[in-house]
Amino acid sequence: MDPISAVGLASNVVQLLDFGIRLAAKAHEIYVSAEGAQVHNLELDAITQNLVTLNRRAHNRSRKVCAYATSEDEKALQDLTERCNEIGEELIKALQAAKVQGAHKHWKSVRQALKSTMGRDKIEDLYSRLKQYREQIVVVLLVITSAKQTALGENVDAVRHGIVGSESRILDETRQSRFQILDAIRRSNYNPSKHEDISTVSRLLSEMVLRGSEQKFKEEIRDSLYFPNMQDRREWISSAHKKTFNWTLEDKAGENVPWDSLKDWLCKGDGIYWLSGKAGSGKSTLMKYIDQDKRTLEYLKMWASPQSIVFTSFYFWNPGTSMQKSQLGLLQSLLHKILSRRPELIPKIFPSLSEYYSTHGKANFSWTISDLMSAFKLLVNITFEARFCFLIDGLDEFDGDHRTLIDMLVNMTGSHSIKILAASRPWLLFQDAFQNCPKLTLQDLTHDDIKIFAQDSLFNHPRFSRALVMEPQRAPKLVSDIVNKASGVFLWVYLVVRSLMDGLTNADRMDDLQRRLDQLPADLEQFFSHILTSLDSFYLKQASQLFRLALEAPKPLAVLTFSYLDESDPDFAIKGPIKAMSIEEETIRCEEIERRLNSRCKGLLESRRRRSCDEYSNTEGVVAEVVSYEVDFLHRTVRDFLRTPTVEVQLVAVDNVEFDANMTLARAYVARIKGLRHSSHSEANFQALWDIVFDMMYHVSRMGDGIFQKAQVDLLDEVDRAAAHFREAAIVKR
Repeated sequence: MDPISAVGLASNVVQLLDFGIRLAAKAHEIYVSAEGAQVHNLELDAITQNLVTLNRRAHNRSRKVCAYATSEDEKALQDLTERCNEIGEELIKALQAAKVQGAHKHWKSVRQALKSTMGRDKIEDLYSRLKQYREQIVVVLLVITSAKQTALGENVDAVRHGIVGSESRILDETRQSRFQILDAIRRSNYNPSKHEDISTVSRLLSEMVLRGSEQKFKEEIRDSLYFPNMQDRREWISSAHKKTFNWTLEDKAGENVPWDSLKDWLCKGDGIYWLSGKAGSGKSTLMKYIDQDKRTLEYLKMWASPQSIVFTSFYFWNPGTSMQKSQLGLLQSLLHKILSRRPELIPKIFPSLSEYYSTHGKANFSWTISDLMSAFKLLVNITFEARFCFLIDGLDEFDGDHRTLIDMLVNMTGSHSIKILAASRPWLLFQDAFQNCPKLTLQDLTHDDIKIFAQDSLFNHPRFSRALVMEPQRAPKLVSDIVNKASGVFLWVYLVVRSLMDGLTNADRMDDLQRRLDQLPADLEQFFSHILTSLDSFYLKQASQLFRLALEAPKPLAVLTFSYLDESDPDFAIKGPIKAMSIEEETIRCEEIERRLNSRCKGLLESRRRRSCDEYSNTEGVVAEVVSYEVDFLHRTVRDFLRTPTVEVQLVAVDNVEFDANMTLARAYVARIKGLRHSSHSEANFQALWDIVFDMMYHVSRMGDGIFQKAQVDLLDEVDRAAAHFREAAIVKR
């Protein structure tokens, strides 16, 4: 038996013994008390189950490690482990017997139960034996390790080297603890008779057990706070054009500039800084710019000094999942990011869960807003070594009572340990709430940024450069008119520049470009109407259906899924074979649908790369470029525009036949399931399958009644058939 294995076995047994010692000590305390204690049978079940788990773990580890025990000392360790397991069984029986006598929901008292099942003398004897066995474990460990001194020296070096390269945090800390124990044994000159040596190693073993449990608790807390698509909105936001928005993190140009210095607030301000702007003005792009610029963190370090700074962000997204637009999602996301960077804070802000976990070995991590707000309050009260800044975008995209959200943010910043940079549209309730806060109104300050964007976009087009040769004096007026007509709305500028570049592709001259600009509406919604009326009449029906499908989908669709939405045969999902789609076919489908989107929807719907790919990652990374692209509206304002009653009526009027968007979406998901490829990783494989099945079921449940009932049954039958095929393929792969 090598020393590392011996330490591992000892740690498992000590974990069982430590739990038993704590339990026996508590039992004795209750026994001699006047009243005893009320205990719920469910809690007794949990304690018993934890003890069963610890006992089984120690027993299994013993069988594995001691299977080839050769020396007398190794056999002694095996014998000692078996005796510890017997004590574990004894405790389990006592607890189970106590539970049987507690016939009602609550026991009258633990004291009465202990009297009837164990008795005071037996409790004290058990407590003494547990402590004695723990010391004996250490003695045997010292002897085994002493007998293998040479191997130990080599193993210590190997373990130290392995610690550096370990990828698992839990494994890392466990190995580090074992190394410390072995190192302590080496320094003790291997004298099992020295009481202080026994105490040192015993303490280290107990600490290792405790540290492992704490680390597992921290990992489970962090995992429970995470939710899918947490980072998606941030990744979807376009990055700022080069050389734009730099002014926001610089000193103000003059005292009369109508905004409060963001740099000053980051360096030394408190409370809430409000960044407001009308629809399409570039608020989210600016927030992402601030989020990513290294100067932001440098300024915040000045504010936090001498404490450390934790800076994190959340981007509300109304078209997204419930967690992407809710108070619960905001709190979980912020805490997940904070605790990922500062895991040592977890037991401090979740003390009750930590205590319960240490006793029961598990806990229920089902979060409520109240739970998370309590954690934030503790975070503020107990954290003296850190300060926090939260960047929160899209308050207007929050799906709930905005007054409740505002009150929560204001309460958070009541502590000087937390400040918040928030962005929203200039709704009246935000104006009232943040009127005394430092702020800036974006559309009033982007004149130069819009000029830079328009100039760079046009001047970099080769045909514009040729037009400049012929009429150089016309360019400044064209750019100036764009800036003045934009009224600070970046999205409008983007659409105008795109229209002008289309004109350049058609060999427009300067006067053509000027006329094109003059004819474009200055209002954003009128611009969208202009785009709709200019759609090719040949594609109008298809465009209408694509818009309605995107509006009906609760989240952006993978490009590959979207490629099935305009199939001409309505029964394609049923008729198609269950056959893994090749990479080449996937690529062709995705390229084709992107071209069709461009020709039918004129940029109002577009595909964009999604970097945090949670959805359908079932192909071992082979087609990551394909599955990481999704289709969504150009901007939230496009979705809002298409949802207006007048436009919705126009979209429906284009169709001469009955059209059910949910049925079409359900068919697309069924076809997607039937074309899935099977990787060797069955867990990821089935996760991909069930993710798509869940999305398909959402739309099946929303299909109309009557004529669509048979279609519902047919689609569900086909999914069942495909899932069976999927399972069989996975079994064959194994």
